[in-house]
Amino acid sequence: MSDIPLLSVVVPVFNGEYYIEKTYNNILQQNYSNLEIIFVDNNSEDLTSETVEKLIESDQRVRLFFESKKGAGAARNTGIKSARGEFICFLDCDDDLVPDKFLKQIDLLQTFKDANFIIGDTLKMYADSTHNYVIKQSLPEGCLIEGRKVAFQWMANFGQLPHHCSGLYKTDFVRKIEGYGEALLSGEDAFFLVKAAMHGAFVYQSEVYYEYMRHPDSTVSVLNQKMNPSYRYLEQYLTYYADYLFGIDLKSTEDNDVNKVFLFALMNWEQSQKTFESGENDVLNEFLTGFNQFGFLNNSKWKLAFKLRFLGKKILNRLF
Repeated sequence: MSDIPLLSVVVPVFNGEYYIEKTYNNILQQNYSNLEIIFVDNNSEDLTSETVEKLIESDQRVRLFFESKKGAGAARNTGIKSARGEFICFLDCDDDLVPDKFLKQIDLLQTFKDANFIIGDTLKMYADSTHNYVIKQSLPEGCLIEGRKVAFQWMANFGQLPHHCSGLYKTDFVRKIEGYGEALLSGEDAFFLVKAAMHGAFVYQSEVYYEYMRHPDSTVSVLNQKMNPSYRYLEQYLTYYADYLFGIDLKSTEDNDVNKVFLFALMNWEQSQKTFESGENDVLNEFLTGFNQFGFLNNSKWKLAFKLRFLGKKILNRLF
């Protein structure tokens, strides 16, 4: 397979010794031999590195790196810097790739020369198996999609955001957009995918390529128990997306409530429209609770937020 492009598979690991062998075997089941498997140990306190080193003894395609900066984003970036492949993809060690993902997605990238990455569907699974569902996209299949407008749509509805590991990317492109945001310890994967769409074109294929397991003790599950996911996403918007996408410095000491309200309304079209049009008090109260939690919005300004929602949509319609 020397004529087939080299693929780099990056796997960040924190205390994942019991998943290493499973992950390795899952990658081998792809039947794509021209690859390198990059494990990045992110401050593990178990036998993660020793387990990977045993694999290296029998398979020189396996490589091990260390990243001391906390977070999967920083660990993946270390893998990106070390990658030697023309193409790159990502895998979390407690999840699974669907067979033939590599061959099918690389073939698409070679067919659509102007595409920077490929995205597929994800099967989201829970420990009790009662709420499993497929994350699908309302996008045209098998054609080149300019990503900028889609990026805003994904931000407006994180529930429809594809899993970043369902994709496969050109390595040079991932380096060009500077990989993952290291300031985010949660949600760095969503930001990466939004950033990729903002700066590139992609192809969508409606086929499950990734199986994502939501464990009850996972980072996301624990955070969701502590904070409503909507508010957690809002915090990410205010501390990370705003400055990157709009040049709005929300950390300044100036009185910029209007900017914050505008940003919130812009990023939450569906929910703000539901509140504005239905007049459901419970929905409104939930939003106001979230606003007050971050201490940046007085109750008297809620009407402005929902009015700005319509203004924001008009602005985006003009942009695209």
